[in-house]
Amino acid sequence: MGSLRDKCGVGFVNSRFDAYVMLRGLEHRGEETTGIAGMEDKEIDSRRWLGKVYRESYEDIEKMRGEQFAIHTRYATQGSKKELLKDAHPITIDGYDSLSTEKQTSFTKGASSAIVHNGQVVGDKIFPNEMESDTELLLQTYKKYGIHKLMEEIPGSYSMIILDEGNVIGCRDRYGIKPLWYGEKEELPVLCSEDFPIKKIGGKPIREVHPGEIVYIEDDKVSFEKVVEPEENFCFFEINYLSNPNSTFKGRKNWDTRKSLGKKLAEEFEIEADIVMDVPNTGKTLCHWLL
Repeated sequence: MGSLRDKCGVGFVNSRFDAYVMLRGLEHRGEETTGIAGMEDKEIDSRRWLGKVYRESYEDIEKMRGEQFAIHTRYATQGSKKELLKDAHPITIDGYDSLSTEKQTSFTKGASSAIVHNGQVVGDKIFPNEMESDTELLLQTYKKYGIHKLMEEIPGSYSMIILDEGNVIGCRDRYGIKPLWYGEKEELPVLCSEDFPIKKIGGKPIREVHPGEIVYIEDDKVSFEKVVEPEENFCFFEINYLSNPNSTFKGRKNWDTRKSLGKKLAEEFEIEADIVMDVPNTGKTLCHWLL
């Protein structure tokens, strides 16, 4: 299913405004498409559009129905760049689809399930090849076999959030390749690829979802379950390139890790130099991270 190149952000919140703010906080993980799914009374409506999150985006989000929201920012790693909107998340099952070519936006109304996914699935030994994308494969596999079978048979890579007939499921593959955080705001559960956007919405990050672990959210009650034994093999680019420098990975700020890597680099390569710095527009800290 292609090489491992995955730069996306996922999240789950309990209000439209928090969805908008968290989307803004995840834009560094992908700016090609943006999406949101709102769930209410076991039905799901979703909206996907090309490009970033703009102030005008909130006007459209305000019109959506929903009490719980899954969000996604995407950097495309599969499919044609000419069909970005077709492959944008959330991916849904059932419902009625429509497309606005003028606004470059697609809509789904009345879906039963939706998924947002960060990662890329490799290997499909028991699953069909006709799927439009690896994300659709994950959702269809979940619906047919359940989340336990999915996690047992598909090793990675995925951090994903599923809305399904009133319930919310978040999980992380056994390797922990892509990140997923659990937090709370006003005693309600939230999920996010990183802890820093949880702080942006006024929430409190609690802990990372462990590799091989599921978090269930039902009627605002939360439970965790370890399904497969962890075999940690995280993505190096998360701490060095993709994530917000202010986010935390394994108990340490990414920016502190990046400074340590620069120090180690200077020690290992005995050359005459005055400074070790990041490559422009990559894993560096900027004032706009804090906006």
